Amino acid sequence: MAKLTLKDLFEAKGKRHLTQVFVRTPNEAAACEEAGIDMLVAAELHDGQSSDYVGIRKAAPNTFLTIGLAVNTYPSHAEVLRNAYRLMGVGADTLYCGYGIPTIKALADEYIPVVGHVGLVPYRNSPFGGMKAVGKTSAEALRVYELTKQYEDAGAVGVEMEVVPAQVATEISKRTKMLIIGMGA
Repeated sequence: MAKLTLKDLFEAKGKRHLTQVFVRTPNEAAACEEAGIDMLVAAELHDGQSSDYVGIRKAAPNTFLTIGLAVNTYPSHAEVLRNAYRLMGVGADTLYCGYGIPTIKALADEYIPVVGHVGLVPYRNSPFGGMKAVGKTSAEALRVYELTKQYEDAGAVGVEMEVVPAQVATEISKRTKMLIIGMGA
């Protein structure tokens, strides 16, 4: 199977669902590639552990790979950018970034394909009242939509949309050019 590109992902939007799995090890990545998983996510973890990104890329050379920047680890845009370039250099196709809109814009301005996060964001859940589905009320759904558009305006190529009702996610997806990556819907 040929490795998907961002162009392929955008062409698939609204036409077919893609699969994505979070991996920590090269063995997991190899198993996912063998199973035909479309996309992988690996991340810098909050416990200080880092995945073996080079090993993951080598184990799954034909699978689209997003690597997540650890949240609240880098104190400046310069450090975020330095680490973003490092992660792109080891083979990331996109970067997941849980930082705010200014950081997303800084990455996008450097032509680094970046994915944000809306809906239930576990490390930033208090604005919606805790660890729960987000978008059940019209006010919450509107807020998720507005955040999605802010990411789009900042230059993100997509957002992870976590624990947002499927109907809300579908309607938002119709109103953005970005990729919407559903999680726990």
